[in-house]
Amino acid sequence: CPPPAGWRFGAGIWNGGTLMGVVMVGRPVARRIDHRFVVEANRVCVRRDTAAPLRWNACSQLYGWVAREAERRGFKKIITYTLESEVGTTLRAAGWTCEGPAGGGSWDRKNRRREGTGPRGRKLRWSRTLRPRLGPVDAIAG
Repeated sequence: CPPPAGWRFGAGIWNGGTLMGVVMVGRPVARRIDHRFVVEANRVCVRRDTAAPLRWNACSQLYGWVAREAERRGFKKIITYTLESEVGTTLRAAGWTCEGPAGGGSWDRKNRRREGTGPRGRKLRWSRTLRPRLGPVDAIAG
C-alpha cells in the first residue's frame, strides 16, 4: 500500500523477525473533518501469505496502537472506514464504534477526472474518541 496523503505516523507489527502488518495514519480524507483534532487510519495491511495463527490479532493490535498513539500526540478522535460488507470485528475488539454509513463510490467526477484503484463499495465510518493527555505547558496554562 502506498503511504496516504497527509501521512502523520505509522507502525508495523512483527512476529519474531517477520513483519506481519503495518498501519498508516494521516489527515482525514473528508475535507470537512478538522485535521487539527482528528486523524484517520488510512491504511491497515496484514500479510495473507503466512499461516493464520502467526497473524492472529494483528489488525486489532494495530488499531489499538494507533488510537493510543493518536491520544498521546494530543488528537481528540481517530476514524477509519470499512466496506459495508466487512464485519468490523477487529475494530470492535480495539474499542472502536461504528458511526454508520459514510458514502463510498468513486472519487472520479466529470470536471475532475481520477482513476481509482481501491474498492468502490459503500463504506461505514468507525471512530474512537480519545482523551488527549495534557503536556507540561497545557497543565500550567489550563
